[in-house]
Amino acid sequence: MQQNFVNHLNRCCKKIKVCVSSKRWWTAEIAENRKILGSIKRARKKGEASQQQVRRQRSNLRRMI
Repeated sequence: MQQNFVNHLNRCCKKIKVCVSSKRWWTAEIAENRKILGSIKRARKKGEASQQQVRRQRSNLRRMI
């Protein structure tokens, strides 16, 4: 019975690959904020943004996570 169930699921359902770094709670919104933080950090290196902006965005990202 178990083998029939497994065979049916393999045919009908999408297989999910789970690994150590998989995070189901990581949303598109968090990914977007991470990109924003990276762009602000790069701007900071160029002198186009302040350290305060970096801190604010980092804090925002941590709150979301």
